[in-house]
Amino acid sequence: VTCAKDGSLISKEFSFRSGALPSDKITYINKGTSGSIWIGTKQGLAEIVGDKAEILDSEKYFIGSYTASGTNYQVTATGEIFSGEGGRLVPRAAIPDGGGLVSGVMRAGKVLYMFTQNSTYTFSSADGTVTKAPEKFILPYATGENDKEGNGFAHNNTGKILFYDARIDSVFLFEAIPPEILSTHGERYRFAISSDGILWVVTTADGLVSFNPADGSVEHLNIGQKIFDPMAGALICLIDDNAGNIWAGSQYSGLFKLTRMPAGVDYIHFQNPGSPS
Repeated sequence: VTCAKDGSLISKEFSFRSGALPSDKITYINKGTSGSIWIGTKQGLAEIVGDKAEILDSEKYFIGSYTASGTNYQVTATGEIFSGEGGRLVPRAAIPDGGGLVSGVMRAGKVLYMFTQNSTYTFSSADGTVTKAPEKFILPYATGENDKEGNGFAHNNTGKILFYDARIDSVFLFEAIPPEILSTHGERYRFAISSDGILWVVTTADGLVSFNPADGSVEHLNIGQKIFDPMAGALICLIDDNAGNIWAGSQYSGLFKLTRMPAGVDYIHFQNPGSPS
């Protein structure tokens, strides 16, 4: 763990070897409500406060974490949900027996989505209940993530993406990549939301994809076709800037700056001067 202090960087090791963690196989890192850091591992859970670590469990496989209404919740691969309180774990709920192992989680406001090999379950922090999600939101074997604004994204290598829009507290499911061009080696996604509320997704199989929550429309911008470079469609990183532009980085063909125009999307291509145009 490295942090800034008085203009300099200081570093301290937290590991199984040093006795600070129950395992070195880290599954997630999450910031707690009181400034603590929660470390989930494949064999236990630890909480770090300042430069001190406390191991709260040394057996369970912790798969995900989220915070709602000032409470930190920790989720195991078997679907058990705990709250962290006063240096101890308190059982809160669990998915039903036979629900399967949890492959990933996604926060959607005060609701947590938990994905298993055969279903999707939701946990509500408001009433502490676990229920099966609507059929349209079932993504077997999905993994999930959230950005710092609270938006959520989940996918399972089928080309479909479950998107939680924190601005309007709504969940959407859309197809980002058609099945016929889906990569057989698994897909890599990066997500960004522009100032107009459009979700942008970079993929390695189909370039850049946008989703508009207002009308549910999906647009595909295959940059490789536009610049006659089939490798340019393999995009691997994405950000939005303060001016509302989208920047997409290609694995092989440089950097693209995209601006939404009335008639579509305009772009500027940055690349090595020695590369072919």
